[in-house]
Amino acid sequence: MDEAAKAVAPDDTRRAIGSGWFRRAGTIGTSLSECAAMWPDRKVWTKALNDTGFFAIRR
Repeated sequence: MDEAAKAVAPDDTRRAIGSGWFRRAGTIGTSLSECAAMWPDRKVWTKALNDTGFFAIRR
């Protein structure tokens, strides 16, 4: 896993997605299990409804 990915706190996830952090960190196409491993306190993940390959949290 990318070191930058490990450094992002769970509370920053939505802001990170909105700011394009995932593109900068090179995590386009990151698997669902990898996303869950990055933020284990978030239980439900869903693929964002766009063509970027980002994953987003559904609360």
